[in-house]
Amino acid sequence: MLRFLVACGVQDHDILRDHGLTPASVDTVVTFSVLCSVPAPVETCKFLYSLLKPGGQWVLVEHVLAD
Repeated sequence: MLRFLVACGVQDHDILRDHGLTPASVDTVVTFSVLCSVPAPVETCKFLYSLLKPGGQWVLVEHVLAD
């Protein structure tokens, strides 16, 4: 099993693609305090979900309280 960390912004689609991160290609996405710092959080969520394989998981850590 290949495991690696890609340290870049979620908006860096070219870098992610260069590392093989394409739709339905990853088992787990881990983000820390991402949604509070991106200009388009809804689109970012959709993009991150698109990377997950069926049954994949997104480990999400945020520091803000949502409604």
